[in-house]
Amino acid sequence: MYKPNVFFIVGCARSGTTSLTRILDRASNCICLVEPVPNLNRECRDMIEGRLKNPKEAVESIRQRIENNTTDGIIYGEKNVTLGPFIPLLYKMFHCRFIFVIRDGREVVRSLLDWHNQMFGTIYRECKEAG
Repeated sequence: MYKPNVFFIVGCARSGTTSLTRILDRASNCICLVEPVPNLNRECRDMIEGRLKNPKEAVESIRQRIENNTTDGIIYGEKNVTLGPFIPLLYKMFHCRFIFVIRDGREVVRSLLDWHNQMFGTIYRECKEAG
């Protein structure tokens, strides 16, 4: 399946991939999804560790998303940090393009330090001194 109007945004967590995805999704001729499900979390780990027997089968869920969203000349994109191990296969299957987002590793770590607290809070916020 040749899909020149398909792209994937790839990068590590907290590198700006979600922001870029949201910007591109605002274009009138593009749909760009943030970590659509199924997101291949388990398959990514299995692929990295050499346990995934049929990577093509794992990527088939992405094919369905592409086919559902590329009607009427719409450009399809998606961002998912779990796609890294599948890049050669994605290219082979879809002849797609990739946007690699690179952020200074120090900034990624700094962002990760606060991310969980900002998104979910911490248990310590709920603790109060006795009395």
